[in-house]
Parts: sequence; structure tokens; C-alpha cells
Amino acid sequence: MITALEMFKRGLKPAYYETVGSSSGPSLLKGIADLKARYPYVSRFHEVKNGEKVEVLFFFQTEAQKESFLQDIEGLWFEHSEFHVALGRALGFPPLALQYWVDRGANLSLEQYHVSLWWWGSKCASHMKDLIRNVEWIWDNVPVTGDLIHIPIEVRYAKPTEETVRGARQSSQSLRFSIGYKNRKQLQEVKKQVVEYWSQWYGKLD
Repeated sequence: MITALEMFKRGLKPAYYETVGSSSGPSLLKGIADLKARYPYVSRFHEVKNGEKVEVLFFFQTEAQKESFLQDIEGLWFEHSEFHVALGRALGFPPLALQYWVDRGANLSLEQYHVSLWWWGSKCASHMKDLIRNVEWIWDNVPVTGDLIHIPIEVRYAKPTEETVRGARQSSQSLRFSIGYKNRKQLQEVKKQVVEYWSQWYGKLD
């Protein structure tokens, strides 16, 4: 399984972020130092992670990408939803997935449509209605070649339970589907299966 850092170093991911704190090990610190020496970066934000205040670092392939990100987040705090939309855009997430993230934050009932997409070191949430368009966007916008073509995109869907239908909590039972590179027939079949599972609990998908 390839990581986001490996994708970034290959030039196939526009941005990468990492956190570092007082408990960070020497290998991570060395890796951060190497990234700082090679790539443009932003290091003005902090968050609390596992009870520790850590520095959040954003690395970019080019100065232009870094400046574009800084313009997008001007006047925003790290906790703002608009900040994370700008971050998702910088990291190369599908636009419809970002819109779903925003909409779901404002309307929690949209959580029932949540499917997860995992691809080449990245992952994001998608509305199941947007599944096909989001996967096709990834295929069209992530320029993978060679060995990476043989790594499928994975779709994960948490099976509903009585508790999740009532809005109590998310199921731990996750269905996983693999989609071969640009295999649109397989993509259509995966969406069909996900919707069928969903419909058993919620009815017809509009």
C-alpha cells in the first residue's frame, strides 16, 4: 500500500501535511527536516492531538501552489470548515467530495449516504450518489502510471444497523469493494451493491 508521503515525493500528490510535537520520534523529525529542505511549506498552525499541542505543517510541490493555498485560507482559523475545504482542494480531493463534507456538516442527516474512498495514499468521504463521478474525477486527475495502475481504488461502506438508522452511532461493520483502474463496469456494479445495501434500511435512493 502506497502512502500519501510516497505519492507526494513522486510528484503525484500536490500537497502533503504532517504534525510534529514534543513526543515525535527522531525518524519523523528527520523526515520533516528533509521535507523542509526540499519543498515549500507553511507552518503557522497548531492543533491538539492525543492531548498534546502539535505543529501542523503543509508541504507543496511548488511555490505557486503554496501561495494559492495561503490566499484560500486568508483570514481563516484552522478550525473553520472553509479552511478544511481549502486544504482538501490543495491535497487533491474531488470537488464533489468536498461539497458533501460541507453539506454534511450543516445537515447531519446526510451521514446516512456516507461512503469512503481510498486511493493511492488518500481517502475522503463521498455521498453515495456522487460515487461514480468522484471515482472518475480521481482517475482523470491523478496521473498514475506503472505499478500504481495495478492498485485498485477501494470503496468502504459502513453497513447500517438499528442504531445507525436511529442516528445513534456508526456501524463498525464495513463492506469493502475494490475497483480496478478505469474499470467503469466494475465501478457501476460497486455503486449498485452499495445502494442495494443502503435501500434495505432507508428505502429507495432519490
